[in-house]
Amino acid sequence: MTNEHVIADATALKVTVPGYDEPLTATVVNSNAQLDLAVLKVESPDGKKFPALKIGDSDQASIGDWVIAIGNPYGLDHTMTVGVLSAKERPITIAEEDGTAHQYEHLLQTDASINPGNSGGPLLNDKGEVIGVNTAVNAEAQGIGFAIPASVIQSALTELMAGTSVTSL
Repeated sequence: MTNEHVIADATALKVTVPGYDEPLTATVVNSNAQLDLAVLKVESPDGKKFPALKIGDSDQASIGDWVIAIGNPYGLDHTMTVGVLSAKERPITIAEEDGTAHQYEHLLQTDASINPGNSGGPLLNDKGEVIGVNTAVNAEAQGIGFAIPASVIQSALTELMAGTSVTSL
């Protein structure tokens, strides 16, 4: 799973996976621009299953809980930042490159650095469970980032995975 805006204009998708010398090819299973979510499929060349993070319950997260943002800010890979969950159910509007506005609702807000390029990475709780997908930063306010909550992701997965065998992903 990643953000739709990460893959929107891509003609080919390559995913770097630890333990493999070369990036692996990914295909888009489905995406939803309004929710800014996309499901990718990556085949292991040696047939091994990739490890997966458990999806947690973002509804159970509380303001002040510790969170961890994982990502690859431009030019720097495999980064981790720590902060607290500072708000839930935050609506924001992001100006797109073409001048249109994208409305997000129900976002998690954190002071864990979600830098440009971190989009699509997980926001983890202190148990290492995914409670969100990093999606946006507020350029006007230093240190404020936003993530799509796991509750929205879980609801969207049914639609995004329709007609697809989830066990094959």
